[in-house]
Amino acid sequence: MVYDEFCEEVCAVLAERYSADGWGLRRYTKGDVGKKEHDIAFINRTNMKYYGRESDVLGGDFLEMFLGPEFDPDMYCRFELQYLHSKYIQGGWDRVYEAIDYNLDACLDSKYYLNHIREYDEVRDRLIVRLLNYKNNEEALEGKIYWKVGDFVLALYLVVRFHEFDTISCKVDEEMLDEWGIPEFELMNLALYNSNIYYPPRVYTTFKEAVRQKYSDGAFMKLGDDTDLTKDMGVSIFACHGTVNGAIGFFYPGVMKRISQMVGDRDYYVVFDSTGCYHIYICDEIKLAALQERLISVNARIPDKEKVSDMVWRYDCQKHRLISDTQIIISGMFQ
Repeated sequence: MVYDEFCEEVCAVLAERYSADGWGLRRYTKGDVGKKEHDIAFINRTNMKYYGRESDVLGGDFLEMFLGPEFDPDMYCRFELQYLHSKYIQGGWDRVYEAIDYNLDACLDSKYYLNHIREYDEVRDRLIVRLLNYKNNEEALEGKIYWKVGDFVLALYLVVRFHEFDTISCKVDEEMLDEWGIPEFELMNLALYNSNIYYPPRVYTTFKEAVRQKYSDGAFMKLGDDTDLTKDMGVSIFACHGTVNGAIGFFYPGVMKRISQMVGDRDYYVVFDSTGCYHIYICDEIKLAALQERLISVNARIPDKEKVSDMVWRYDCQKHRLISDTQIIISGMFQ
């Protein structure tokens, strides 16, 4: 079935399967301009998420499934029709149902934890931290909890669904600091601790390891690990097992210092290639200018949402601090 035919049939087919459970459906077409408040909000939020810009004119074709009143739903779930059509091409309507069922389950899970977010004991073990570029996320970070480090942030997230490499999470509002009565420093450290448990740090010295990501591979923080990068740096892809947001592992307690031990107790540069990973380079073995040029090239190729930093960072192994080109950013906080 070609894409246009699929779009014409999708609402009728899905209504037959999901309407008995209370799900309503609404189709939006590229170029739509909202007339009702809900449609205007839907179009602008969708444009921000998928195209990185606010606009009253929808940038693509989408399906909305909702519970509750049509224009004031208790819950809704959004699907890009190109994505659903790709699932149809892979395996017919059964593959479409599979994709939708997964996302609807995630919506229901998220509703539970969002409804209980004021209950600290209910959500504390689901708080994690992610790295985001500040400039590219400045608007989305307004009123949220985060630590700013140079040109990027460590942002606090609440996980509403764990599913292999597809964790679903949301940022946490500043007002929760007062609601929970927990100091920000304590909260962020708890979230880093949780992140470390769910997504342990790894170093992959071959591309094969990085792709397959077996749990046992590259566990350089494991007690008794003897990884020595002075002998063979390999590709040295640092990430975390079980998440696409592996760059956060650099900020887990003890990781910066452990890496300095792995490179012979020498200063090293760290380059964040994306939110997914970072690379380490021994300072006296490479020129800073070469890394800066490389980072510019990498950042030009990746989507804005995956960018972390425009800076090459240096770890001072004697003073245990992370330094940018112009200033000391972190001293002792994550040791």
